[in-house]
Amino acid sequence: KGDGLGGGSNSDNKGVAELLMSISGTIIAKQDGSGKDAKLSVMPYASLTKDDSIIDMLLYGDNKGSGKATIYRCSDDECLNMKEEAFTIKKTEALVPKIERMLRSMSDKARNHTGRLSAAEQSLVELTQIPILAIIAVQNGYMVGNAVMNVNEFVDSIAYDYVLGYLERQLDYLEVNLKNLEKVQMSGKAIESFKKDIAEVRRVISTKKFGA
Repeated sequence: KGDGLGGGSNSDNKGVAELLMSISGTIIAKQDGSGKDAKLSVMPYASLTKDDSIIDMLLYGDNKGSGKATIYRCSDDECLNMKEEAFTIKKTEALVPKIERMLRSMSDKARNHTGRLSAAEQSLVELTQIPILAIIAVQNGYMVGNAVMNVNEFVDSIAYDYVLGYLERQLDYLEVNLKNLEKVQMSGKAIESFKKDIAEVRRVISTKKFGA
């Protein structure tokens, strides 16, 4: 498995897609019938981020809060039908410990002048506004001998910034696709409802990002 949000097997990436759809919400459009009688039905799925359980589970695993969260799961390969299911991530596979391992690796590479950043490490740098490489340089410069940087001082805020930056990109992508749906005159009511959901998710993301 990769050490980013994606980058693992196909099943891993499907799980990531389901998680992101659960956080951002989504619209599923499918054709009922065939020929002249065919109709396009639209099913909006609202964001499940009305509380912190999904994001807490993503960042910290099942040791945070209630240890329970709900996620949309695809009922078929094409993901034209979804249902809500319980969702858990082991503490060791959650984002915070993954980022902690990446930060230690990046610190070691910078201090010893060995190796390039992995794809996951580069993604971490690009998706956060926190100057990770500058922090590592300062930390290593002031450390005595071969001591590692104190990643616990930064890992939570970096993890929040990373996941929220990742989700912002997903929401930008969804908004572009909503504009395409409007062009083909898909149900205006469904689209407007989903736009309101996106606006609310953006508000939640901004609040969490600046409050982390």
